[in-house]
Amino acid sequence: MVNKLLNTATEISAATLREGATVQRFAVQSKHGGGLKLELRSHGLKRFIYRYKLAGKEGELLLGSHPAMSLAAARLAHADAVAFVKQGIDPRQAAKEAKIKNTQMPTLREVYRDWLMLRAKSKPIGPRTLADYEGTFTRHIERVLGNLRVCDLSRAVLYEHFRQVETAEGTRKGLIVLNQCLDHAVLQGYIEINPARLLKPAMFGASMPPPRERWLTKEELRRLWLALDQATSGAGAKASGGRGIASNVVLSLSVANCLRLICLTAVRRSEAVAMKWEQINGDRWTIPETKNGRSHVVTLSPLALDILEQQRKFSQSHYVFESTTRFGHPITGDAVTKALERVRLRYLAEFEPFSPHDLRRSVATGAVEYLDAPERLIELLLNHVPKDRLIRTYQVGGMADKLRKLFLSWGGFMKSVITDLVRENDTGNVIAVEFRKK
Repeated sequence: MVNKLLNTATEISAATLREGATVQRFAVQSKHGGGLKLELRSHGLKRFIYRYKLAGKEGELLLGSHPAMSLAAARLAHADAVAFVKQGIDPRQAAKEAKIKNTQMPTLREVYRDWLMLRAKSKPIGPRTLADYEGTFTRHIERVLGNLRVCDLSRAVLYEHFRQVETAEGTRKGLIVLNQCLDHAVLQGYIEINPARLLKPAMFGASMPPPRERWLTKEELRRLWLALDQATSGAGAKASGGRGIASNVVLSLSVANCLRLICLTAVRRSEAVAMKWEQINGDRWTIPETKNGRSHVVTLSPLALDILEQQRKFSQSHYVFESTTRFGHPITGDAVTKALERVRLRYLAEFEPFSPHDLRRSVATGAVEYLDAPERLIELLLNHVPKDRLIRTYQVGGMADKLRKLFLSWGGFMKSVITDLVRENDTGNVIAVEFRKK
């Protein structure tokens, strides 16, 4: 006997047996059609059941127990079962066949490893991308779903899992990796459809935020540079046995100098922390592998070279920005980001929050704003690969010399800003750089 139509998770949780009853069923609202029921038993069991009619015969399919299965998950499972019935397929028989097939089915972890190996062959994966894939799978997928057979990964199961992922970034990246894995499983013939394709980050409140536009003005850059000086004050000279850090300072000299280098070169955080002495030849810093898979040559301005000369006093390994706690290892990107926020909160609290990547954006925007550099040269400065083939051709030609001049000009501009030689009301406050069109 069916008594009441339930429509919310609260109603599902609150549903109780009427006095004296041992079994009771409630109809559950579902946009996918009728037949979804909540069954209550006297020993406290609650479970979702789908009642259907196929070829004139009635049948029942157990979907799952509550609260392990939420109302939302039950509705998704109901939708899958309804789809079988509409095709003339008994969902119970489909479930039995799935179990038989399941014994020969690879786990998600096995499919992931196979996909990663194939992905590496078809399109080489950079170390950063590989680390990102591995980190995402380990943190947001593997522990809960790794041992499940891919045929058991229904939309309901995946939906319930991603409801539990704590961060929006974890949800977005997890869905990206999972979709690629399950697309691979489809191509391998393990499953017919990818159940993750209909799951969108927006369902979990994880839509991509609008792109940041934060960049630091020349006055903000000047104050940041001063703040970095203040934050490392008393940081322990090597002559007196120090390694660039003391208990009373906010951050180490290595971290501060790494941030300064980003302000001068617009390199990525990961590229800055991994900088090695062997990569430097005079004023040329060659980054062997970057995000776009290409090497990148950075011209080091005199101010940047002064920073590196200071680092030689502290670095005892092949890393320029050596960790003060793990000798022989570089500082980490996370350490740089966290240190920058500490500096902001202590010395620049009135500033809108900004990140190491915003410093990179500040160089690009500042080069346009204060040096009147052309867009195509900025793209080269940032080591972006232009979509325009003509611009890519220019890279091979005379753009290298112009890029070198831009690096040096920006370094000179930054030095004038730092030393307060640039006056807001001085007509000579802009460094003139000529970028002739070819």
